[in-house]
Amino acid sequence: MKHANKIGLFIFLNMLGFNAIAQSASENLVTELTACSPSFFSYIHKNEKILSKYAPVEQKTDFSHFKVRDRTALGEASTVFFSKPVAINGLKLLGYTDSVMDGTVLNIGMYYSWGLIVEGSPQKLKDSLKQINWQNPEPNIYIGNPQMIRSVKNSLQWENTDEILSGTVPTQGTVEKVLIIESQTPNKSTITCNIQGSVTEELLKQERPDL
Repeated sequence: MKHANKIGLFIFLNMLGFNAIAQSASENLVTELTACSPSFFSYIHKNEKILSKYAPVEQKTDFSHFKVRDRTALGEASTVFFSKPVAINGLKLLGYTDSVMDGTVLNIGMYYSWGLIVEGSPQKLKDSLKQINWQNPEPNIYIGNPQMIRSVKNSLQWENTDEILSGTVPTQGTVEKVLIIESQTPNKSTITCNIQGSVTEELLKQERPDL
């Protein structure tokens, strides 16, 4: 009986250890996303064993992403929901979204968006990320960390800007990057990194090395 109790205690402590590690990995996942940098995909790669328990992870060399069925499609095909919600800091992470839209035929460039689906309102999500200076251009939409490349032919370096407006198309030859919180349904919101404009192959390799 004592031997059985020791085994039970060992399993229980291991479960507590895994839950603590999983919690830490999830919290850092949000932090990495808000940076809107390739480090988000290297973080998923380094924590693939834990994060793949919530959703399928697709690997590429040193970078990985949660796998969606079709990022070029709209709606559910570009979304994967986690096997169970991940609770952090009063929020629940529900899934991941990853989409690509080709607007080159309309001369509006390419659009890349990736991020997390969260339970609750945009306001609640915004309030949990007080370290970011959010702007509120429209109801239920918040933007943070806006950046721009003014001439993608001459530089791949981002610079901070206040010139990005919600719902506008970047000028030809420029690229914009911004963190966006918006409502998805009455009780779901998304927080996504978004790059749009004259995205070159070289810039895409820099920003999305997981593709």
